[in-house]
Amino acid sequence: MHAMRQEDLNVIIVDWEKGAGALEYNQAVANCRVVGAMTARLLQVRYRWVPILEIFS
Repeated sequence: MHAMRQEDLNVIIVDWEKGAGALEYNQAVANCRVVGAMTARLLQVRYRWVPILEIFS
C-alpha cells in the first residue's frame, strides 16, 4: 500500500458536453478549439502575476 502524498495542485474541470455534442463533426472540432482557447486564457489570467519559477517549482 502506498501512502498518499499531499500536493499543492490546481485542478480545472471543463464541462463542454454541449459543445462536444454538435451534430456535425466539423462543428464539434471548432468548438474544441474555442474551449481550448478559453481555457488557455483562463490560465494566462491566473498566472499573470505569479513569477515563472513559482509555476514550475
